[in-house]
Amino acid sequence: MDEFDKVVKDARKVKKYRIIHNASKSHALTLFKNLLEEAKETHEDIKIVTGSLDAEFYGQLTDNLRKCLDAGVKCEVIVAKEIDIASNEFAKLLDSHEHGNIYMGSMEPVQAPHFIVVGNNKYRFEVDDETSKAIANFNDDAVGGTLIGVFSTLCDSYKKPSQG
Repeated sequence: MDEFDKVVKDARKVKKYRIIHNASKSHALTLFKNLLEEAKETHEDIKIVTGSLDAEFYGQLTDNLRKCLDAGVKCEVIVAKEIDIASNEFAKLLDSHEHGNIYMGSMEPVQAPHFIVVGNNKYRFEVDDETSKAIANFNDDAVGGTLIGVFSTLCDSYKKPSQG
């Protein structure tokens, strides 16, 4: 286990307010896996906002998502631009599972912040999409609540694929 993995696992375990700075896809993957595991264990809802639901990145999380959904955890994802659900395993699972919802729109991805929030206070929030620079926390009610509010506002601008 590398140092970053240790920091994330420790922060998740103690659930103490701690800002975790990260800036790579591997860091993002570590955080997403831990956030999804946390959601499955605590039965807290998951909300994700992303630009394109990158099939390669999110494909690595499909099994983690399936475990959450099968455990009854609700997962809602907003994708800033239209994607082909049939060619994206993560999206296909969300669209077909009773506890998953995917919303798509045609806004430019840069207009929507990219984040994952679990429950009310666990999140990874990207401050720069180009560099994957982000902050994460496993106990921050203020930012977590703000992200949930942003998600709700954005949800009004997007539609489920079946809503055409």
